[in-house]
Amino acid sequence: MSSPFASLRVLVIDDHAVIRRTLKVVLGGLGITDIEEADSVDAAEQLLRNAPAYDVIFCDLNLPGRDGIELLRGMPGLAGRTAIILLSGEDERILRSVAAMGRASGLHVLAAISKPATAQKISTALARLDETVPMRRTVEAEPVVSGEQFDEMLAAGMLSLQYQPKVRVADGELVGVEALLRGKHPTLGQVPPSAIVAAAVGADRVGALTRFVLQSGIAAAGRFHKEGLKISVALNVDAKSLGSPRLPDVIADLAQEHDVPMAAVSVEIDESQIFDDYVRALDVTTRLRLKRCHLCIDNFGTGPSGLRDLVDLPFSEMKISRRYIAGCAGDLAHRAITQAAIGLARAFDMKTVAVGVETDAEWEVVKSLGVDMVQGFMVSKPLAEVHVADWMGEWAMRGR
Repeated sequence: MSSPFASLRVLVIDDHAVIRRTLKVVLGGLGITDIEEADSVDAAEQLLRNAPAYDVIFCDLNLPGRDGIELLRGMPGLAGRTAIILLSGEDERILRSVAAMGRASGLHVLAAISKPATAQKISTALARLDETVPMRRTVEAEPVVSGEQFDEMLAAGMLSLQYQPKVRVADGELVGVEALLRGKHPTLGQVPPSAIVAAAVGADRVGALTRFVLQSGIAAAGRFHKEGLKISVALNVDAKSLGSPRLPDVIADLAQEHDVPMAAVSVEIDESQIFDDYVRALDVTTRLRLKRCHLCIDNFGTGPSGLRDLVDLPFSEMKISRRYIAGCAGDLAHRAITQAAIGLARAFDMKTVAVGVETDAEWEVVKSLGVDMVQGFMVSKPLAEVHVADWMGEWAMRGR
């Protein structure tokens, strides 16, 4: 059987010849033969300019002259095309910081490995590569949607919601879905949610977009319930909409119209949101909870005001960011932060959701730490409404 890594084209950057030779032996044992070497930043940059694209770059941090951080600084053009594995004998905190810097720059930092780089460490990192490797692909710029195009998409039914399942860890039972925005335009093609939201903000049409999400999501919840799926539907609401005193009544009216219990509706607020009127936010969120609507703080651990909001706003659920769930099986810092978040949620009598769980190892770690629910590609990608019931049958057969 051929190696799943055999087609990879690899560049190894390290100033020690012995380490380069050792890495070549390890990579060869994994079936990788297309390997080039560089002993400095200058040599690496020359190869990167003149050679065909690499699928994976192994980069040491301590290099003579210019260091590995300086090399990464000049690599944004590789974003989305090449995976980078950092190598170093430095403190793990330094490795983690460099990896964070690379990812914040848009680079695909696959792993940060402390030396010695064993076959086990390398194969574990490579196993996380996108299934579509080799990754030689161009990065498409996000489309810019004008206000007119946004209005066209909204009026012509080009916007839709997909639903990503959320399951209980204890028994694998489906307990809810998150409604995720999707768009398709005849000339722009598939339009990502961020571009749709940016267009709505730029055209001062956030209110219209929020109404579409609320109406579509709660109507779908009504259909789920009529079909016997007594699950909750989570709806993402931005800070501006949360400042509307009418929001609790709008949601309550829609829930009544579609025969959905308010307890089956959850409003998600990203932790990065900044409220223009904090008093109004307290007013609206408290009224939502009084009406038995659930309130979820999303991407916990990534925003500037999470602890203040956790104390003041009446959240009933916390979603722990994929940023910390990713690699928590092998990263003690990510595991510690995840455990701390779960502890905070318990202290405030909130349920927890591990977001972005993609592997069995991550599932087992968050389960052992006591997380309540899981959402991520390991469970399911976002689904069209009509496919949720079919997915339930497939999920049951998997036996979680």
